[in-house]
Amino acid sequence: GDGVALYNVFDEIVSQFSLKEAVHGGYLVPIRAWTVRTAVDLDSVDYSRGDYVESQLAAVVDNGERNGQIIDAWRRHADGLKTLVFAVNKTHAKSVTETFRKDGVTAMCLTEDCSRTERRLIFDYLRREPKAVVVNVGVVGEGADVPSIECVILAAPTRSRTKLAQQLGRGTRLADGARDYEESVRLGKRHMTLLDVTDTTSRIGRDAVRVHDIWGLELRRDELVGETLDEAETRQALLLLAPNASERLDTVSQLIDLFGAPPDGAIPAIARLAWTYVSDTELDLFLPDQERVRL
Repeated sequence: GDGVALYNVFDEIVSQFSLKEAVHGGYLVPIRAWTVRTAVDLDSVDYSRGDYVESQLAAVVDNGERNGQIIDAWRRHADGLKTLVFAVNKTHAKSVTETFRKDGVTAMCLTEDCSRTERRLIFDYLRREPKAVVVNVGVVGEGADVPSIECVILAAPTRSRTKLAQQLGRGTRLADGARDYEESVRLGKRHMTLLDVTDTTSRIGRDAVRVHDIWGLELRRDELVGETLDEAETRQALLLLAPNASERLDTVSQLIDLFGAPPDGAIPAIARLAWTYVSDTELDLFLPDQERVRL
């Protein structure tokens, strides 16, 4: 917030544990994401201290068409899931809440204006109601622990990776009472559904941070279509290997004979091409020239 980067203050990062590592380690559930692309243009929105100017951003994104798109996407991909929505400001939060209500959904609005009693009632509703929908701004962004949240809607564009990662974290908790991912699946929570509301821009530097950036996906403009982020990463890797599908298949088939003998005809004691377990469900095959196949 003070505009000073951490690397100007600290000599080195001693340790870090990313959202991606936490998911792969079984501490959080995978993220299954959908891109909700809108016609809203962020070119006119300025930014200060690393993020968009809130008043300008709200004036651009808080409109009936965009709010309606959010509800339509929720109906298609997350209807009935316990949902937490992140809005830009109080006015935007109220607008999105009313849009849900007009569509017959019992949604609640949580902002800094809510009294302690109101907050307690809304949090109780969020924890206990299986199909709860809560639209919030500035309250449930970090620290809040409601493991039963199944869907997160990113309705507020941001240029802050930290803020976005914290928002994603509200939905990636394991099921309530689960000690690991396998137990979370048994208790009914296999993944989190993410609706990534994406606006347009043509000016360099105006882009909002997306889940692509948090996960390290290469093709940032690519749309996510209900796949886990790992599945999207695999698909993008294939596209980068060869944009044309037929070319990709030809290239892979000619790359190497995975089951052939080495050039000298001898079979070594430890095969040159050996599958290696990297987890209970994943195998790696290391190829020449630093290439790798993951199954």
